[in-house]
Amino acid sequence: MRMDYFARCQKIVGIAEGGKNFDEINGKPVLKAKSRNDRGGPTIYGVTVGTLAKAYAQGLVDHNDITRLTKSEANRIYEVNYWKPSRADKMPWGLCLIHYDCAVNCGVGGAAKQLQRALNDLAGGNVINIDGVIGPASLAAIERVDLMEICRKYLEIRASFYHGLVAKTPTQGDFLNGWLNRLARIRAEVGIDD
Repeated sequence: MRMDYFARCQKIVGIAEGGKNFDEINGKPVLKAKSRNDRGGPTIYGVTVGTLAKAYAQGLVDHNDITRLTKSEANRIYEVNYWKPSRADKMPWGLCLIHYDCAVNCGVGGAAKQLQRALNDLAGGNVINIDGVIGPASLAAIERVDLMEICRKYLEIRASFYHGLVAKTPTQGDFLNGWLNRLARIRAEVGIDD
């Protein structure tokens, strides 16, 4: 069953990541006005120039031109560089969606740390090391907690993270509602009532 989870998760994450945040002028990507504060720079399907360069170096795509990136190529990049390294493929439905979406939005290591914090919060102490790597200890801890509880706690930590990001860098406030709406869509997909 988990083989189907990537496609299911990617469909939901793809909605949040959207299309392109740039216009092409003389063949070059130029950020749209509403994206001027996007620290990721020009993106298409959520893939940044830097992520595309890494994928090109890995041989995942045969070009390094953000203006030419296809949805199929983007999906391959997500599967190889986010889905599998995040270990979302080892998690039950619901948690895999939350974790994969966080890996895409906050980086694989950042997502791991948020999940590890959530696991420790539910356990009432430092049961696992917050090291940004989902290894055997983290996966075992997931098995010991109630699935809906860990999903709720993880989403709470993500919301706090976004609010903290805006407090630290106010220009990121342009994206706060989008991030919180993203979490609300995921909450609905997982079946968590507010």
